[in-house]
Amino acid sequence: MIRRRAVASVVVALLASVGVASAATSTLRASLLTQGSPVPPGGAWAYYVRVSHNGKPWQGIAEVAVRRPKGALVDDVGRFPIDGSLLRSYVWNTTDKGLYDFDVTLTQNGKTLKTLATVVHIRRS
Repeated sequence: MIRRRAVASVVVALLASVGVASAATSTLRASLLTQGSPVPPGGAWAYYVRVSHNGKPWQGIAEVAVRRPKGALVDDVGRFPIDGSLLRSYVWNTTDKGLYDFDVTLTQNGKTLKTLATVVHIRRS
């Protein structure tokens, strides 16, 4: 379990807001904060997603996946309900090495609204 203190030391990976895709999503603000990179293989790694709509916590689904830079799926981490924020950890495989894309796709009522992504470097000692 990750303590909140660990999250306080995270590095901002991406802060994005959705463009004018529709009037309903024009004020959707989302951010993905992570523990940073490089990460040792087999290490636990914290991530925090925060989403608001019109200044209020947004409710939807966060679909999390790990991919290779060319798009090949490495791990379909899962679908998690989100009510304003999501704090979780991911344990990298001991055989992982190199660069990976860590993607969080925000969906609501079956529609993709935004994808947040960061590049993670897994480095062996």
